[in-house]
Amino acid sequence: MTEDATLEVDLDGARRLVAEKGSKLIWLGGRPRIDIAEALGIEGCSVEMIGPDEVYHCDGELAERLSDSVLVCPHGNTSLFLAQHLRENFGVEAYSLRGGISAVVGENSY
Repeated sequence: MTEDATLEVDLDGARRLVAEKGSKLIWLGGRPRIDIAEALGIEGCSVEMIGPDEVYHCDGELAERLSDSVLVCPHGNTSLFLAQHLRENFGVEAYSLRGGISAVVGENSY
């Protein structure tokens, strides 16, 4: 298993993190967060919108708040990059939804 693989979770893994650890899903895209919550079948209060630039340029306080969160973007590339960035620069364990939202709801939906 590669290090990248440990940063990625599937939909069931993301739901488990939310249910068992109280983790947040961090939506990095432009659609309303309630749309993302409905598409993933989770409570809207578990989804937070933060722009990719804000995550990339975050300070230690925001990085720590993102610990155990699942980053979600349209295709999974940006979220994986940012999960790696948080781990390498802040020692924070954050995860990426494998394949992004499009892997769950379809390529042209988001």
